[in-house]
Amino acid sequence: MIEFHRARLMAIDNWSTVQGAMAAQGDSVSAIAHALGVSHLGAHSVIAMANGPLPSRRHVESQLNSLDQLRRIVDGT
Repeated sequence: MIEFHRARLMAIDNWSTVQGAMAAQGDSVSAIAHALGVSHLGAHSVIAMANGPLPSRRHVESQLNSLDQLRRIVDGT
């Protein structure tokens, strides 16, 4: 889940790059992953996000911070 949200933040910050990668011929997952420097899993999250209205950066950051805090609790760090 953390990777999903990190990829979404990258996408929001670089939306024109995402649109170009999605419009390119071929595998859009690989194109997005390469263009943003995210995993294929993260690229799938970006594609899912693109199917609706874009969330605000603030909303995605909040979710990422919550998940990261939960991860630290679980890891005991």
